[in-house]
Amino acid sequence: MQPTLRYASRGPAVELVQNALNLWKQDLEPLKVDGIYGTKTTARVQAFQSSRKIASDGVVGGNTWAELQPWIEAFEKGLVVLVPPPAKEEEARERIVQWAYFELLNFGWNPGIDTPGPLNQHIRSSICADPANPFRPRQGGLHLAQIFSSAGHFKAPACPWISVEAENVYKGADNVAKQNQIDLPNWCGIFALHVYKMAGLQMPPWPIRNTTTGGNDAEMQSYVPPLTGFTKAIRKGDIGVLDGYRSNGRNHHFIVVDVTDTAVKSVDGNAQYSPGAGNSPYIKGIIREVTRASFDAKTDYFLRPRWSKVLPP
Repeated sequence: MQPTLRYASRGPAVELVQNALNLWKQDLEPLKVDGIYGTKTTARVQAFQSSRKIASDGVVGGNTWAELQPWIEAFEKGLVVLVPPPAKEEEARERIVQWAYFELLNFGWNPGIDTPGPLNQHIRSSICADPANPFRPRQGGLHLAQIFSSAGHFKAPACPWISVEAENVYKGADNVAKQNQIDLPNWCGIFALHVYKMAGLQMPPWPIRNTTTGGNDAEMQSYVPPLTGFTKAIRKGDIGVLDGYRSNGRNHHFIVVDVTDTAVKSVDGNAQYSPGAGNSPYIKGIIREVTRASFDAKTDYFLRPRWSKVLPP
């Protein structure tokens, strides 16, 4: 039996309600999934109760739990509830940025602050959250499974767990072929597709098709910005691809969340972070924010939705 929740309640049950409400109304600013029943969670509960024609008292009791059940099941199974697509390009771009930051805020790894553990939902896909557990849960693996599932990737069931062999591979030098063979593929592009689908864009399952690989039927068009004033050609909500034109290149995807006159700010899935100089080991498989002030026109490019393909007519 689920507990009754109200303002000032705390704990995993509150997190479950927050996740369910974020799936229920994906065109609103996402709630921070922090397990704290504050004013924003109360207001969102009241809005949900009003839409379901039950007492809008902001208290999650038996009736509200019952009405939330479809979204709770969707969250637990890693499914994405279909939402009305954005009507126009500008609305779509804002939603993309909003959802990228939602992922960063709720599931991004904070070096120096986050520590591995089964109760920490922040993703660090290269390590085990609890080595004492014989099932070896992956750090943040449950939400990573949701990312893979919403993107339509067949390896979603493998996300919650990580083997000793796979963890040892991540500790060494990058070996993409080995990682793909015994564990998960690099999931930066999968993350980008997940964000697009959560924003309501009508994208088909993985992989992301662009005009270079998929021709005129592709949902994305590729472009290379000019070297001089390159940021003027890039817009929020586009997807960047680093080292994508190089044979056996890194092919790293990221979501553009802001553009200035001199730099591009992004939210990256499956990112790496070096905690120090010298031979400090990289922290791998995380969601983080990155600022880039240059790109290589020979190897890097950007992707932009073909809006006629991903928005309603």
